[in-house]
Amino acid sequence: FGDVQSVATFTFTEEMDDVTNPPTVDVNYPEGTLNDLTAQTLTNVNATTWSYDIPLNTSGLENIDGVIALTLNSSDLAGNEVDVITGLSALRVDNTTPVFSSFSPDTGAYINVLNTFGWTLSETIESGSVAFKQKSGPGSDTSIVLVGTELVAGIRAPNAFTGFVDPFLIDGTIYDIIYTSVDTAGNIGLDTIANVSYDTTAPI
Repeated sequence: FGDVQSVATFTFTEEMDDVTNPPTVDVNYPEGTLNDLTAQTLTNVNATTWSYDIPLNTSGLENIDGVIALTLNSSDLAGNEVDVITGLSALRVDNTTPVFSSFSPDTGAYINVLNTFGWTLSETIESGSVAFKQKSGPGSDTSIVLVGTELVAGIRAPNAFTGFVDPFLIDGTIYDIIYTSVDTAGNIGLDTIANVSYDTTAPI
């Protein structure tokens, strides 16, 4: 999560008391109370709109995961407190990189068919791809974009890629296979299987 801050905007149905009791917000971060903030002053945008910049990567917040909860404290010019809030009152923070694991085929494998690609994915991702980098042999680099259920968290049983078009890999070539994953927060995962040999030639 690379953002320095995220802006929370509060829009009221009438003018708030900005003299004796200006609006504030409590910020409760996930994973303990050490970084929580209380009675943070809002910035007055206009008569009915206020904002607050939620800190996201100050010391101690670099690796948090979970929900940041906001609690609004405010009252109108007559002293009536706001007791009904509509819209979002929380912000989800994700600093965890998605991970592909438990591969089929795995490092050093020999394959002669293209319906054996399986894995376990740690979280559902927004986009992903698989690059086949030629290490030796007559083939060249190629790649495929993951789609549909290939982007969903969990175990994917060995099968062909959805976007597979033959010819895809070249006989007699050794590849490094690099799985790239990008989650909804923009965290990028790179997981590599090394030295996978594609061999469809029968021995003589």
